Amino acid sequence: MKKFTAVLFAFAVLTSIITTPSFGAETAAKVEAPGEAALREIVARGNPSEENNINVLVPFSGQWEYTASIWTEPGTEPQKAFGKTTNQMILGDRFLSSTAMGALNISGHETLVNGQGLIGYDNAKKSFSSVWTDTLSTGMVIGNGKYNEKEKTITETGRFTNPINGAEEQFRSEIRVVDADNYERTVYTTGKSGKEAKLMEFKYTKPGFAKAE
Repeated sequence: MKKFTAVLFAFAVLTSIITTPSFGAETAAKVEAPGEAALREIVARGNPSEENNINVLVPFSGQWEYTASIWTEPGTEPQKAFGKTTNQMILGDRFLSSTAMGALNISGHETLVNGQGLIGYDNAKKSFSSVWTDTLSTGMVIGNGKYNEKEKTITETGRFTNPINGAEEQFRSEIRVVDADNYERTVYTTGKSGKEAKLMEFKYTKPGFAKAE
């Protein structure tokens, strides 16, 4: 810890000197680097939260198989999708990284879909933040929300470009732990009508779980 703090202090001093206009040695000497208390706050904010990050996200780690239902229009029969997802904690348990590979059946035509995402607990905002990208869109899905311990659910809201109609819409996402071998994710959207409708529903299962039943 002392070594890391010393490195941060040295970096702060070096950065201050480099970015300060050159008005002579006397002016440079007056530049004050962050104090030890400020550096400790930086380190504390940068550490992953045991309660709100590690305990919540680690259960999602591992290899998963998923099936999905996607509604192109409210009240219609959903299109089906399937694939595999690999989730792993990265950057010293600060984020859960997800890589998905699958296929989506749209009107009898199978389309390959690859995606990547990150989710983590932001100590400064005191909430979860996430980003998702995939080959169905050139946009990013960015969400922010809270974890309900009683319901074992992360609920996020945000805005995104709906790949089905190309419109920017509000969304609400729920990621719920079912048990040690299953979890679910449901995404709802709110269009121009102001009414919320279910867009996607994913069910994740650890490989071999269904066969063991």
